[in-house]
Amino acid sequence: DELMAAHLYDNLPNVPLVAQNVGLGRGEIMDIHIPFGSSYAYRHVGSILQRKWSIAALYRNGKQILPTAATMIRPNDTILVVGKPQVLDGVYKTINKRIGLFPEPFGKNMYLMIDMRFDRENVFIYLKESIYLLDKLENKSLFVRILFPSDFKLIEALKFFESDNITIAVSYESENIKNQIEYDIQEQDIGLVLTSIKTFASDDQKTTLYNLKKLVYIFGDKQLYNIKKCIVLMSENEKMESISATAFEISESLGLSLLLGDYNPEGEFEDSKIIIEHYETLSQIFNMEIHIQQKASNPIRELSKMNEILQVVPFEKVKSAHF
Repeated sequence: DELMAAHLYDNLPNVPLVAQNVGLGRGEIMDIHIPFGSSYAYRHVGSILQRKWSIAALYRNGKQILPTAATMIRPNDTILVVGKPQVLDGVYKTINKRIGLFPEPFGKNMYLMIDMRFDRENVFIYLKESIYLLDKLENKSLFVRILFPSDFKLIEALKFFESDNITIAVSYESENIKNQIEYDIQEQDIGLVLTSIKTFASDDQKTTLYNLKKLVYIFGDKQLYNIKKCIVLMSENEKMESISATAFEISESLGLSLLLGDYNPEGEFEDSKIIIEHYETLSQIFNMEIHIQQKASNPIRELSKMNEILQVVPFEKVKSAHF
């Protein structure tokens, strides 16, 4: 009976195939099918962060491929992955969350982090920007966490914005802030964190958010509802592919034009071909135009000339020596 049940389970659609009689047989070896619309589709293997797991082989059209960093994963491929069973379960769930559901696969809902030590003057602006984004997304919720409260009349005024999909919570303790944020984000299924530059830079928040592997939106001088264009600056291949789907999805959600800026002071663009191909492929998937600009110039200078833009950049690990 157990053998028959295992055989039936292995033939169910959209379930991972776990090796039963190989290795430890505890789920550390797994076959995962790549569905169309997966966040892993049209990604190069080298662009996928593999910690405590790895892609050992890829199967396409009945043939085995031993992947290199340059191997592109395509819809209907099957990948053989090896790693800790709990990690592979998470990988499987991520692969099967479809693009077009921003901010998934990072999580479903939004989290506005307000630190009254820094954000008191702009709190209503930040809240309204967050609500604007919430209204642009489907079936999402906004959870607002207020840290270091100092003006209780202001907090009461903020409470008027609560609704079925907007929750406002206040932390009256100044200790264990890190644990509170981690609990909120896990409990509320948060995929996108919104915060100010000062709050992001305070109390080791960068490290906390990096470790949680969530998207972060940092409020700028221009309000979100005034932004006209989304831009991605060309950089290393792995980083470019890790943020590509996010750039398309946020642009699509907010109705922004999308620019891929390839600015090189030496005018060398040969290494950009793979990335441009990747972004052009996603452009077809999203049925969305992308503008590609190649120019022999300094990228920082080009960026400084632009107004009303949203820049999408990879969230890189914070080095403690810098803080």
